[in-house]
Amino acid sequence: MAIIETGLGGRMDSTNIILPELSVITHIALDHTDILGDTLEKIAQEKAGIIKSRTPVVIGKTQDETQKVFVDTALSKGSNIVFADELFTLVKTHSPKDIPALYKCVQHNENKIWTVSTDLQGDFQMYNIATALTAVQVMQAKGWNVDIARSIEALAKVKPLSGLKGRWDFFRKNIILDVAHNPDGIHQVVENLHHLKGNLKFIFGAAKDKDVLQSVKLLPKDALYFITQAQVPRAKPVSELEIIFRQQDLQYQSFPTVSECVQEAYDHLQDEDLLIIIGSFFIVGEAYDWLEKNVSP
Repeated sequence: MAIIETGLGGRMDSTNIILPELSVITHIALDHTDILGDTLEKIAQEKAGIIKSRTPVVIGKTQDETQKVFVDTALSKGSNIVFADELFTLVKTHSPKDIPALYKCVQHNENKIWTVSTDLQGDFQMYNIATALTAVQVMQAKGWNVDIARSIEALAKVKPLSGLKGRWDFFRKNIILDVAHNPDGIHQVVENLHHLKGNLKFIFGAAKDKDVLQSVKLLPKDALYFITQAQVPRAKPVSELEIIFRQQDLQYQSFPTVSECVQEAYDHLQDEDLLIIIGSFFIVGEAYDWLEKNVSP
């Protein structure tokens, strides 16, 4: 079984040459708005392009702005549509820093309750787990030899099985990396921070094609920020970030490279501090490079 991830996903995606057994659409957020549209409804219309004729589709999260778009598209193509958060409900039973994270998982259509243990942290993972388990159940119904119980077992070791990094990832107890790069992702990070204690310090950089102002507006006002830029053409220059951070009256220091930025932040990191590295895949990737060479997890 091949699991193929789309690029931007949707009507114009190159993966549309494939005729899948199942299509999966996860949570919709405002991103790539220059291509996909500037509202959730417009983005959903583009994303719905991966729904194929008479092929089931799983929707990861029910959203008022997108639900009708997906239902109408599925009906027009004779495709069965399943909303994951209607089939599975997860309830957190662990504290924020616990590894593994533990959930009670209710499977409504079969009236079953599972205990889910996963090495992925962050409250948003509840929706991802429900989406994955719904996809397994749909494939099972199509005759594929996949099993819910074994899939739940695999959730305990997602990182070693997949190499996944950068999703509310604790490098050590007071260093977190997250590839959040749009307002929705930043909002999720800030929500997760409500469960933790510590003096907040952020390393932040962004791509120049993202809605950086709206992302920065969501950041805590009482934190210290280390702003920088990745060594890629898409990086938003530090000079432009400085303007935004000044406008938002945030306390910051700026650095020309990620390595210099991470070193400065780490050298002054105290036990009572919490360092969060966010803003783009590029920033997080370069931060991992420095941390893995210079810091023991």
